[in-house]
Amino acid sequence: HQVQCDTYHEELQATVVFTVLVSSAALGLLFFLSGRLHLTKYANYVPTCVMEAFMSCVGYKVFKYALKFCSYEARQFVPAAAIGVPLYFLKAYHIGNPAVVIPLMLFIPLGIFYVIVFASGSSLSEVPDWMFPTVTNIEFWAAWTAGFAKFGSVNFAAWSKTIPDLIIMLVVCFIDCLLKVLGTEGKLPVKINKDREMQLFGAGNVLTTLCGSPVGYMQLKFNVINFGILGNINDRRGSWVYAALCGITFFTTIEHFNLLPRFFLGILLFFAGSGFVAENLWGSRKYLSMFEWGQIFFILAIFIASGKLLYAVLAGVLLTCTDFILTYAKVPCVTHAPKKGAELSSKRRSQMLTQSALHMENDWMLLVRLKGYIFFASAQTLVRQLRDIIEGENNTVPQHQRLRFLVFDCQLMNGMDASTAKTLRKFKADAQKVK
Repeated sequence: HQVQCDTYHEELQATVVFTVLVSSAALGLLFFLSGRLHLTKYANYVPTCVMEAFMSCVGYKVFKYALKFCSYEARQFVPAAAIGVPLYFLKAYHIGNPAVVIPLMLFIPLGIFYVIVFASGSSLSEVPDWMFPTVTNIEFWAAWTAGFAKFGSVNFAAWSKTIPDLIIMLVVCFIDCLLKVLGTEGKLPVKINKDREMQLFGAGNVLTTLCGSPVGYMQLKFNVINFGILGNINDRRGSWVYAALCGITFFTTIEHFNLLPRFFLGILLFFAGSGFVAENLWGSRKYLSMFEWGQIFFILAIFIASGKLLYAVLAGVLLTCTDFILTYAKVPCVTHAPKKGAELSSKRRSQMLTQSALHMENDWMLLVRLKGYIFFASAQTLVRQLRDIIEGENNTVPQHQRLRFLVFDCQLMNGMDASTAKTLRKFKADAQKVK
């Protein structure tokens, strides 16, 4: 049945390439439109505990793949963890020069591995337990010759059965990308234009689509590693080297990856995952209440049990909404205890004090009376209004008359969640930079 076999493989290759093309094009278009239509602003409504839980899920997933790539063998993942985890803390606490410490701790164990293997008279092919399965290079033009050129061989009946999975994949990848963009400002000292970033992801995926490649977007863990090595957010050498290596690999061969042992990739993954676990899972306890911190573990448990990021995020949003409803239900609708007329009194300030206060209030001071329970959504609305006021004054008001003091009257406020506190801290830091 040679003819039928050849026909099957031809249909298989064409259908796979077509499936990847459609998914990459759909996600690229989704990224671009979300930025073009300024929809990323709604990502700011994601509660802090959900955001921290998402980062913790990323850390768990990175650790899981570190163990998987080490074949779950203690002789491989123990040395990998013993190098990767301390390497993160050396970087986090600025012990030594990261441009020296990180390469040394990565390549010295790799060199020792090669010495042991070759000194024993063996070759890399004779230690298969320590190496990945051999990968065979396929020329980059195969996506066009075996895929796009064989459009007539696409099995649309088989492809149509993947549409439900395609929809789920679009939702999961979009949420994953958006949350990573949103989490960038928390992991790196940088303020980003989210709309512009999403449009760049969409435009960049035009090339991946035309080359029959899976969709690509920013990976926060690699940005964190790059920042840890270079120590600043402006140096582009890391991206240049990365782009050059990807280009060389694309146009030549990928078979040089056959030289890397499993534990080496395990070191990199343990190094990357430690930051998410230490800073988001454990470090978030410093500014979250015990109940909100417990929500992170609940969401993480959902992710571990189901293995689905979408389920974990949806469970987190549902839990947060329930918590908000219960918390807001406790807020009384009466501001003060009822009083009779005889219990009321009035106060009159002196004329001089009044004039002094009015002089400041006229230009320099803005009073904002807060009321009720401030949560993540209302905090974003409040901050957006205040930013508009400040930016409007910067464009129309002389510098000596611009706002200098922002006063919050919290007499009628019943409390706030961790997302509100984080939003106000960020707003304060941004406001202090305004001249």
